[in-house]
Amino acid sequence: MIAVDTNVIVRLIVNDDAKQVARARSVMVGGNVAITSGVLIETVWVLNRTYALDRPAIARALAVLLALPTVVVPWPASVKALLDGFLAGMDFADAAHLLDAKALGCDRMVTFDDQLRKQTARQSFGIEVIAP
Repeated sequence: MIAVDTNVIVRLIVNDDAKQVARARSVMVGGNVAITSGVLIETVWVLNRTYALDRPAIARALAVLLALPTVVVPWPASVKALLDGFLAGMDFADAAHLLDAKALGCDRMVTFDDQLRKQTARQSFGIEVIAP
């Protein structure tokens, strides 16, 4: 298995360099490909800030990418919760951090972020978010 960096994913999604897109596609279908939480967080940031894609467009692109049979993420059973939370207005990085914590066996996350605590009360991440 190999891991891919943000720029490989961005090339696939924005399709802005034919040669690099072809090479990225060959990597993605060539075998199992790991995508870390950090790479997904950075991908969302780049797609929004550099390419001005909105949440629905980003979520659709990631849904297609993460549904590929060759893609492996740290929390495969929770991709829908991640994308649903993001579409509901949750910060993508916060949602990914929650899923990472859950994958590591945590049942609670401690934060000073009141908004995160309120948002997770409305979403299903399977981890309680509490104030310290």
